[in-house]
Amino acid sequence: MLGTEKILLVKPQTFMNSSGLALQEIAHWYKLKPEDFFVIYDDMDIPVGNIRIRKKGSSGGHNGIKSIISALHGDNFIHMRIGINRPLRMSIVDYVLAHIPAEEKTEIDVAIKNMLKAIQCAVTDNVDMAMNKYNKTSSSK
Repeated sequence: MLGTEKILLVKPQTFMNSSGLALQEIAHWYKLKPEDFFVIYDDMDIPVGNIRIRKKGSSGGHNGIKSIISALHGDNFIHMRIGINRPLRMSIVDYVLAHIPAEEKTEIDVAIKNMLKAIQCAVTDNVDMAMNKYNKTSSSK
């Protein structure tokens, strides 16, 4: 429970590129609509430590989100992104599978704590309020 709302935290056990299959099964089993989902994921096009919340949106090239959009038949779910920057000297695959660099770990940890607050705000108040309050750099909190 979060406030008076029942919530379900899910970490798909599929490969990231097949995340949509897991959400499709959950949607079917629990009779959920796409807009009932809050999908939290990394984004290389957002500066490290920043968070962005949107009510809907494209995949931005993120293969896991492409899978979810396909499985849920649209992008009408809450997108909650944490910035991780774009790699400078390694492939994207190696970058997202590597350990977080020490100089960025603190910023990511703060962003995760702010994302938890944003989720609580979105669930107990509304998504617009969470967007207004948390779509800023994590260091400004």
